[in-house]
Amino acid sequence: MAGTRFLFITKDLQIHKIPIPNECIYKAIPSLANQEVLEVIIHYETINRKPNKLIFVSFQRLLLNANGQYRLTNDEIDERSRNFIEFAYYTPETLSKKEGPLSIPTTLTLPTQIEKECLKDYIKKNMSKLVATGYSVIEREIASRKKINLENKKLIIEASKFRNKRKL
Repeated sequence: MAGTRFLFITKDLQIHKIPIPNECIYKAIPSLANQEVLEVIIHYETINRKPNKLIFVSFQRLLLNANGQYRLTNDEIDERSRNFIEFAYYTPETLSKKEGPLSIPTTLTLPTQIEKECLKDYIKKNMSKLVATGYSVIEREIASRKKINLENKKLIIEASKFRNKRKL
């Protein structure tokens, strides 16, 4: 079986476990009103309904409303998939041939070093079975996000160079 846990990490490094959102609406946490938080989604395997092995972790920065709640809109869903839609099937040369200005890729969210350590401490205290695989999965996901950010940046730079060569 698999399990999922949603966490909010605040600027002052408090971790709040939140219920899985219902129809893209997150449960309100009034004490976090108008704060930006790091949302961490942890996917893990379970044995006897207990977390056993970390599979995947994702990060997203969210701005909570005046009630301490977040609602994921269709526009935000589109924005989260924008990089894939605009860059996934292009080489620098084919991208350079698109009409209009080149789009700037959206940078994938990365946790700060202190947020990462805070998450690792949470896993160690609350999901101790995940420690064996968890830390490496977290590091792998962060490295993957950095690589994707770099690849998207390089793609735009190379596409721009192809455009400049054609203009000469």
